[in-house]
Parts: sequence; structure tokens; C-alpha cells
Amino acid sequence: PVIDPTIESTLRLWRQTVHVYGHSDCLMSVADYGALQVGKDVAARWRGTYATEEAALKLVADAGGAVALLGGALEEAGLRRVNDPRRGDCLVIRMASVEIGAIHLGDQVAARLQRRVIEVRTSLVEILGAWRA
Repeated sequence: PVIDPTIESTLRLWRQTVHVYGHSDCLMSVADYGALQVGKDVAARWRGTYATEEAALKLVADAGGAVALLGGALEEAGLRRVNDPRRGDCLVIRMASVEIGAIHLGDQVAARLQRRVIEVRTSLVEILGAWRA
């Protein structure tokens, strides 16, 4: 595949830094990736407002789910929702009943989890929403 420096630098950053709720969790990490594309702080409304898994889950639930929270923020920042996900798109995926922020890599998606960054075949996840700059 074509090397995209924004994707590559984002994945490198994810691998080199720790997962911290409210700073570098799965949704915040994808919001920051989206911000690189549009030059706006996608997560400005909720950045720094939570610091635990419980508070993160409450924020997502209160927003109506990860699609509403992350997708709404991405759209406010200028990304558009698309029905044909492709490499480079910001995603919300479902894996084992959990909604997770991710980046589309083509035949895989990358997501930042609490313990590590994963890359999983696209066919193994359900894409709930996709956004593109």
C-alpha cells in the first residue's frame, strides 16, 4: 500500500506512548488523528474532562455512543461521514460488543487499546461509522 506519513506517524506515536484516559485513549487518539487532517482540535469539548475508564464509558454513554461522540466531534471539525470506508478514514468499530475508535488501513484497521495498539483485518470488525477529511 501507499505509505501515508500521517498514518505512519500516528501509529508510531500510539506505539511509543502510553494509553491514558482523557488524553490518549482510543477515541481521543482517533480525534487527534482527525485533527491532523483538519487543523482543529476535534476533541476540544471533552479533552481533559475524564481520567478513568468509568468516566470515559459514562461520557460515551451520555453522548449516545462512540459514533455520536467521536463522529459528532469529527463532523463539527469538518470531516464528513462516508459510506465507503477506505485507507486513512477515521472509524468507530465494534469488536466483541465494544465500540472503539480506529483508523482504516485498507485491509486492516488500527486501534489503540489500553495495553497495546492492534491491527486487525477489516473483515473481523464491524464498522459503525467512517469519516474523511
